[in-house]
Amino acid sequence: MPGLCTRDLAVIKLAIGTVEGIGLPLPVGCDSNSHHTMWGDKEVKPRGRMLLEFLTLSGMQIANRGSVVSWRVSLEVSLSDHRHIFFGLDESTQLIENGYRNPRATQWDLYLEDLKGRLIGIPSRYESEADVEVVLNRLNSAIVESFEANCPLKQRTSSSKTPWWNSHVESHRRKGYLAGQLRGHHPTALSSQAEQVVERWCLDEGLRVNPEKADLVTFTRKRKLGPLPEITLAGKVIPYKSSSKYLGVTIDSKLNWNEHIVIAPRRPPQPYGRVEEPFGCTWGLRPRILHWMYTAIVRPVITYGAIVWWPGTRTDKARKQLDKVQRLACLGITSAMRTAPSRAIEVLTGLPPLHLVIEHEAMRSAYRLTGLGHWIGEEQTTGHATIWNKATEHCPVLLMLQDSVEPTICPSPKLRIQIPSRDDWDNTNNTICQNGIIWFTDGSKIGDKAGAGVYGKTTRTKLSFALGSYASVFQAEIYAILACGMEILKTAPKRRTIQICTDSQAALMAIESSKVKSRLVLDCKKDSK
Repeated sequence: MPGLCTRDLAVIKLAIGTVEGIGLPLPVGCDSNSHHTMWGDKEVKPRGRMLLEFLTLSGMQIANRGSVVSWRVSLEVSLSDHRHIFFGLDESTQLIENGYRNPRATQWDLYLEDLKGRLIGIPSRYESEADVEVVLNRLNSAIVESFEANCPLKQRTSSSKTPWWNSHVESHRRKGYLAGQLRGHHPTALSSQAEQVVERWCLDEGLRVNPEKADLVTFTRKRKLGPLPEITLAGKVIPYKSSSKYLGVTIDSKLNWNEHIVIAPRRPPQPYGRVEEPFGCTWGLRPRILHWMYTAIVRPVITYGAIVWWPGTRTDKARKQLDKVQRLACLGITSAMRTAPSRAIEVLTGLPPLHLVIEHEAMRSAYRLTGLGHWIGEEQTTGHATIWNKATEHCPVLLMLQDSVEPTICPSPKLRIQIPSRDDWDNTNNTICQNGIIWFTDGSKIGDKAGAGVYGKTTRTKLSFALGSYASVFQAEIYAILACGMEILKTAPKRRTIQICTDSQAALMAIESSKVKSRLVLDCKKDSK
């Protein structure tokens, strides 16, 4: 609160009114200008009395009273308008540990018996919504109480000597360490501290940095930097540059990506030579070949790393530079006159504007990283990470669970997979065991609708599943095998030979492989164990 005597109450009223409109809680801290014994002062003054009356009428509660020894005001002179506030942590205080229950340690047999006993007496007919609510509450309580009674409560143990230490405090500790290593606003202080961090890391890891391959780029939006300090690494001076190339992407000091957009289209694909040479206005390769060379060779080179530098394509200057590259390809494919409009020949060749292709590739990269669990830009509102929010706004289907997973090594299931040839089917009758239980599975897609089917020859079981319009044929085949396996676990007798027949060789090879990239295949292999 401000020090002027007439502003304390007005400021607090304005703050409380604003926060109540939003619906958020408001903690109010008061300084020594509003004295009252309710918050630890030795005397009561009119300003403190007015503030207490307002807090009481507004329904607020005073959290820190004078009897609570949580902080104190130091009597030491602070050379400022305010005094220091001290507080301490009492390690002798007994902290309440949060216990946890491991579902794997649950005695499920006792749980079922206990649950059956608790469910006795629950009515099976309901006349009103109130009766349904009562039954649901009893059912929920019975499930929770049975689980807690048969799943022991365990306490988390920690090797840390500090009882209140946790991951959040550790995160703040690391941030504070980094802020302490790189402190200051002047380039000299920042560069000196950064140099020490690099050298210390090299010594700890037993590595070294080659000064001949090191570049120094100052990332700032200032127009005039002034004299910059001289940075040395391993006894050699590192020169300053306006840009640097890292993993094929040119990073400039302003991070506007203009230099990369100019350089990227000029990089010729080395294995194929210069792509623009095999054609002219009246001679050259076929249009189909030129179209393929542009989309398969030239355009991937330009869109490389698009997830990082796609924001640079939002300026008119960058789009004109990209249009020049695509216009050359369109003229070669169509053999049009040099005065033909760019948008017209792009429509004729079926090539969208290059800046839209770059955004599309960035969205694909973000979608792939999200499926693998490596995307960390969901909450970003600026920069290149906003591409995921932009993609989900235009296509909410991207928020669905993906089938692709990070490559996982999963041992082959206890199954014997056979892929007989056509001659084996025609010449022998030993492919299928006639005494066993035989199942057939199939998956298909007609138009934009996919589905899966399961048929049990021995049990006369027929199952069909509608998989919507987003599933592929491979996913439908795998889902059919997965559904068949779940049905076998429910109905098939033990110690019988079971055969599952499918016409998808790709599905069988995916299940047999020890390296899994599909979530459905991973679930299928886990259930087959």
